[in-house]
Formats: sequence, structure tokens, C-alpha cells
Amino acid sequence: KWALFSADGAVLRQGRLGSMTGHLFSPEDEAALRSRLADLADTLESRPGAVVAGISGLQGHAGPIFRAALADTFGLPEHLIRVVSDLQLAYAAHFPPGEGVLVYAGTGSVACFNTPGGELLRAGGHGFLLGDEGGAFWQGRQALRAVLHAQDEGRPLPKLLAQELSTLIGNLDWPQVRAWVYGGGRGAVATLAPAVDLA
Repeated sequence: KWALFSADGAVLRQGRLGSMTGHLFSPEDEAALRSRLADLADTLESRPGAVVAGISGLQGHAGPIFRAALADTFGLPEHLIRVVSDLQLAYAAHFPPGEGVLVYAGTGSVACFNTPGGELLRAGGHGFLLGDEGGAFWQGRQALRAVLHAQDEGRPLPKLLAQELSTLIGNLDWPQVRAWVYGGGRGAVATLAPAVDLA
């Protein structure tokens, strides 16, 4: 998501782009980042006076890459660009430093606290391969596991859960589930969380 603000804080324009992530591990990842930023620059049709970016999964090595890409894209000196993690940005939107705990449960899950000195303390947020318990992907994966294990063992399927998942996937036959999950990846599995909630 992006938003363009006036000097007094009023939202002038806002919109969405393709996703950007702090997982920059190859030249191709950096090229994709620069392409997305070029799309944003074309959409804005004007140069902002400063940029603040909250980036999902931002790690130390990616911050300078983002700052340089933003500086190049918008023709700004790097001191007018601030790149932080999406957690730091979300925390700042809701709490002054030292005054709250942010619990994020979206595709993944993490809890964080920003100390009065500006240090971000966090628990969780280790990604879908290592954790993110309670996040949308985790919920979808657990639901599919429950249904698939019941099928494998010849037990009746959890009725409400099976109905809700079938509505999204098409049916719960293994070839259909396999194509849906591995064709759509992590994002597809995360979209099952509302079905789990309904069930």
C-alpha cells in the first residue's frame, strides 16, 4: 500500500502496488524491487519531498538497498528517505515508544514492543517455515492437515470445516487440493483463514 501526503498530513492520493519484501537475496530480487518502484513513480506523476517505507521482512542488508533504490527512483538524497520494518511503521501508527505492544496476526504472526530508546523487541515473526503460529497461513495449513489426515485414516471429515474449505478450493480430493495449494503457494493457503473462522 502507498499513500501520498501533503505537508500538513492530509492524504492526497493512495493505492496499491505489487508486493515488496525485505527478502532481497539475488540480483533478480533487486530488479523486481526497482521495477515496482518505477511503477509507483509513474503512478505518482510527481516527486515526493521525502519517503518513509515500512517493509515486510526487512533485514539489515536490505535497508541500504531499499534506500538506494528509493533515492534513485525519486531523485532524493538518502537523508530524506527512511526505511523501517513494517512492524516499526505499524507500531508508530498506534503507540508512542514504550507505551504498547503490537500483535500482528496476518499471513504470519509476531508481537513487538518499541522501547523508549527506539529498540524494537519482538517475539515470533520467524516466517511460515519456522513459525508464525496463529497467522493466516498457519491456520489454513492446520485446517488442510486436519482434513487430509481424516481422509488418509478413513475417518469422517470435520463437516463444517470441510464445507468451508471445499467452497474455496473446489473439492477436497487430493489432486484438487494439491493443485490449489502448490499452484497458489503460501498466499493461497493463507486465504483459508476466514473459512477456518467460519467453521
